[in-house]
Amino acid sequence: MLNPYKEEIEVLLESQEAPSSVPAPREPAGYEETPFAFVQTEQELLEAVEEIEKYAEIAVDLEHHQMRSYLGLTCLMQLSTREKDYVIDVLALFDCLGQHLQPLFANPNILKVFHGGDYDIQWL
Repeated sequence: MLNPYKEEIEVLLESQEAPSSVPAPREPAGYEETPFAFVQTEQELLEAVEEIEKYAEIAVDLEHHQMRSYLGLTCLMQLSTREKDYVIDVLALFDCLGQHLQPLFANPNILKVFHGGDYDIQWL
């Protein structure tokens, strides 16, 4: 199976371009001050992607379940900007998730920061 991002990766490797700047670290807002969205429908996913695409960097974390399963299942995806957290119900949106998130993840102008990314990359 070919990597679906093969062409994008090759272009990036050839250009050796990195994001022009990474924002300076700052104290994160408290839990109560950070807006949160639980994304369960395709319409909510479209709205979330539209909002997230405006940012230069996002944080990504996945929750995976593999008890009694050889390959396991990705159950939840968390995408966070500096302003809002999105928890995506991967099981509910399984049929449309790839088509709506692929452009976001393939966009070289958006820095993706993974937490425990060694397995998250495989689960994506």
